[in-house]
Amino acid sequence: MSFDPVEDKIVPKPIRIAGKVLKYLFLTAIVLMIGWLSLRSCYQDGTNKMKKYMWTEKAVETNKNGTLTVKRLTEYQDPELSTLFFIGKIYYTQEIGQLQFMIRYNTLNQDYKDMLDEDGNAEFVFELTDDEGTHYTKYQYITDSALMYKYFRIAFEDVDITYLSKLHLKIYLVTEEEDVHVGSCIVWEKDVPMKDHDPGKGNKPNSEIKHGEKTE
Repeated sequence: MSFDPVEDKIVPKPIRIAGKVLKYLFLTAIVLMIGWLSLRSCYQDGTNKMKKYMWTEKAVETNKNGTLTVKRLTEYQDPELSTLFFIGKIYYTQEIGQLQFMIRYNTLNQDYKDMLDEDGNAEFVFELTDDEGTHYTKYQYITDSALMYKYFRIAFEDVDITYLSKLHLKIYLVTEEEDVHVGSCIVWEKDVPMKDHDPGKGNKPNSEIKHGEKTE
């Protein structure tokens, strides 16, 4: 059988190798991209530490003395705030009037990148207000980070929601001159769905808890 240079064209070995390398690089890039998106999706909802109920001293004491009633609240996402912060995993402890929740922010978000230092950190303070004009300025919190995300889990205590209609969270960036208001959103509304939540075992307060306060 005669050799036809068109039909039986032989591809040079270097080109065949280069083709295989490009093919494997392309497949590897796809796998890495899928893995990255999956990992990022997992952390958008918070790390395990941020998802868990934060045991404060008062919650532990109340739990030892009787039953602790914890409710999981449905999140309310304000469109104007969602580009900057995400609030989730909201728990309300009835016996001590404790409202706690997770806040996440993206250190790569250009909307407020100027707020962050070179390590992607910023100092924020928080204030909770109700529809009767009460300001809750003292809170407890823990922090965490994963990928491009930074997190706070914050707890305000002595918040009696029995006769309230709404609770707002105000977020301030601490600067050398003043605390700059960077966002606010509704954390709780009277008709928001609630369901029972099992906080797990709380034999002692979380050792990482810090205390914060919004001052004038």
